[in-house]
Amino acid sequence: MTAIIALDDGVLPDGLAAPVYRLSDLIGGDFAGDFVWQRYPFNHPLFILFSSGTMGPPKCIVHGAGGTLLEHLKEHRLHCDLRAGDKLFFQTSCGWMMWNWQLSALASGAELVLYDGPLEGPETLWQIVGEEDVTVFGTSPAYLQFCQGAGFAPGREFELRALRSVLSTGSILYPHQYDWVSDQVKALPLQSISGGTDIVGCFVLGNPNLPVHRGQAQCRSLGLDVRELPPADAPTATIGELICANPFPSRPVGLYGDTDASRFHDAYFSQNPGVWTHGDLVEFIPQGGAILHGRSDGILNVRGIRIGPAEIYRICKTPMRSPRRWRSSNRSRMSPVGRG
Repeated sequence: MTAIIALDDGVLPDGLAAPVYRLSDLIGGDFAGDFVWQRYPFNHPLFILFSSGTMGPPKCIVHGAGGTLLEHLKEHRLHCDLRAGDKLFFQTSCGWMMWNWQLSALASGAELVLYDGPLEGPETLWQIVGEEDVTVFGTSPAYLQFCQGAGFAPGREFELRALRSVLSTGSILYPHQYDWVSDQVKALPLQSISGGTDIVGCFVLGNPNLPVHRGQAQCRSLGLDVRELPPADAPTATIGELICANPFPSRPVGLYGDTDASRFHDAYFSQNPGVWTHGDLVEFIPQGGAILHGRSDGILNVRGIRIGPAEIYRICKTPMRSPRRWRSSNRSRMSPVGRG
């Protein structure tokens, strides 16, 4: 039987199909004396996420509860300025680490808005943002490019009164996309965030106290020793491997079934001994911002010329044209999730 267990005594939305049980009622009945809050160690497994294989063969990555929660609380409250009562809506499936990332926002008292359905047009997600009074909207450069190419202007079609910031991740976010958001959505910070499944978090992301510069993530993740490591044959280069030189809260506790940690070490520490190597190319700006240049493990060397994914992406960055005009639609499936 499917049921909903409410962790607090807050007001629940009407029309819920499943029966609702309050946790306080469940532990306060006839069996209250037998109820025990089970305590687990800090690194008790919380998630097993599966890598895409961009850093070698796909891996089953085990993330611990304590480190994951600490990292997410920091990212949500300090970097994303997520507050109690806010609504977070991130365009993600449950197969992407951003699903796990957004779940932790309940610990900040935020409400989640989830969508299960196709993109019927460029208006689909913006309609949800407007109708649900979303405060922080997370999406991808691909969706922003789709909207731009279709000539769609969300700010003119929907009342985005509650929207305070837009997060973008999944691929490189180009300067012209910052202009489009400012012109066609509203004047708000567009924050480029980057990390990955391997750390179920971010190495570079936004900062509500800093200005936004076109084409740049605003800063390193607070407290993380994130650096660029230039190639050995070009020690003065400004673009290098993204590394983390010291331990960080959401570092995985290991790989599933890797009893001696040899696969874990080979995946992240063998290339540059003693530091976490993430597999991205990054350029840190003297003022503190960061520019991502694609995956470092996809570099081709053609007759001495290094060609990476960023060069290919740059050629393809021209706004694409929609095969049909967008149309407004009220057919959206929205699921507000109660506040934590």
